Amino acid sequence: MKLSAFSFALAGGVFIAICMALITIASRLGIPGFHAITTGLVKMLGSYGYSVSWLGLLMSVVLGFVKGFVIFGLFAVLYNSMVKK
Repeated sequence: MKLSAFSFALAGGVFIAICMALITIASRLGIPGFHAITTGLVKMLGSYGYSVSWLGLLMSVVLGFVKGFVIFGLFAVLYNSMVKK
């Protein structure tokens, strides 16, 4: 059974965007353990505008969606190329 690459990519983008938003909110609220995660995200995505702030929350949603869309889309295309018709 083949996957719909666009639908899978869209679902992946929304999933990653929600996860990054929740991580940023949790860190912003001071929940223990999330500061270490957002420190890594700032190091990786800080040059693209991500920060642990409410404006950074919007950037995390945008960057998370793009990242998830590309990764899950490529996964679906690769999966479809390996599945028998």
